[in-house]
Amino acid sequence: MKKLTLSFFLLFALFFISACNKDDDGTIDPEEEEEIIEPEDTLNTDTIDYYAIITPDGDYETDLQSAMITVPDGGYIKIEAGTYNFTNTISGNGPTDVSIVGAGMDETVLDFSGQTAGGQGLEIFNMDGILMANFTVRDAAKDGIKAKDCDGISFINIGAIFTGTPDSTNGAYGLYPVSSHNVLVDGCYVYGASDAGVYVGQSEQVHVKNSEVEFCVAGIEVENCINSDVWNNDVHNNTGGILCFDLPGLETITNGKNTRIFNNTITDNSYRNFAPSNNMVGQVPPGTGVMVLASADVEIFGNDITACNTMGVGIVSYEVLSYLAGIPANDPDFDGYARNCFVHDNTYNSTDEYPTEMNAMGTFLSNVFSDPTTMPDIVFDGVMDNGVNPLCIQEPNATAANVDAENFFINVVHGLEQFDCTLDAIPVTEIDAPTLESRGLN
Repeated sequence: MKKLTLSFFLLFALFFISACNKDDDGTIDPEEEEEIIEPEDTLNTDTIDYYAIITPDGDYETDLQSAMITVPDGGYIKIEAGTYNFTNTISGNGPTDVSIVGAGMDETVLDFSGQTAGGQGLEIFNMDGILMANFTVRDAAKDGIKAKDCDGISFINIGAIFTGTPDSTNGAYGLYPVSSHNVLVDGCYVYGASDAGVYVGQSEQVHVKNSEVEFCVAGIEVENCINSDVWNNDVHNNTGGILCFDLPGLETITNGKNTRIFNNTITDNSYRNFAPSNNMVGQVPPGTGVMVLASADVEIFGNDITACNTMGVGIVSYEVLSYLAGIPANDPDFDGYARNCFVHDNTYNSTDEYPTEMNAMGTFLSNVFSDPTTMPDIVFDGVMDNGVNPLCIQEPNATAANVDAENFFINVVHGLEQFDCTLDAIPVTEIDAPTLESRGLN
């Protein structure tokens, strides 16, 4: 294949830049965990015939946008080591089986702090079989990387960073695949997102693994997704560690199901909630390890949940957060109840103090359990559909309570006995997404 030449594609690229920048609004069984293979930090790129090689010299913003527009199916784009300062979103739409690779998460940095147009850092539409690996996106105005309507999309060794002290003015999401199929997030790092560091929304067949997220409101969130495995991640110093949410009013997937959250390290997620006002994730209390909101068929097991003292695990209906946020469902097809949640074989190690900066939900709970040492590891809000208990627990060393939130905590019931049942294991999620090995980059 011929290398991309700027002289040939310059006018073509400039014509399409504005059009492409519009904001359109197998898993490993836990018994086989030792076989997990971490993605390589350094890629073997010597034998690849690149369609375009982007360097930090010259007009690299035009070069990269041109390559994203004109790359053929199966093409490779290489971004050499260096810091690249962009003023606009870089976007792609259409070609399949494209690979975009940098020199390393710490070596290739795409900096959008001077962005004057667009909102996302990278924006990907309808690019099936796309692989992004070994670079960092920094300080995008909205989201680090947004991908929509893709089938087979991989983020491998990708960083998404909002620098400085975490603040509500930061971008909402670090890595943001939505309305997609076969999503892989592997070996990534996110810092400072004002909503979720890794957010996968309205998607099917999802893997989020081997990643680190810190100082975000939500570390990892799967929202209105079907068939998701979230494992072997390190989420720490966020407001909430891992969220499994269903929200109303979404067209692609109305109600999510079949989520496994397992073998994660979830530590000290007690950071202040700095989400923008009227944001649903703003209701997550500091001190949350794992939270399930109105989702069905969720299995939470094998996690190490430490110093998340407000809720190690919380099972919550939409009714409660809707009341706190003032956002009614207004969706006749939405099921706002949690269903079939199975919590087992986790470890908990709480502190003796609540987080210093609480939001409304955290304040309610800390008032009910005024002594932090009495706060249960597992909290169920008590909201049931026709009296059907949605929660089974098999954790003999944990504590649990039904807090009767819909009656303002009048009849709190402590004890594991009320949740003494088992559910069938959620099936392993299989996905078909590109890897470094499949693209000859390992």
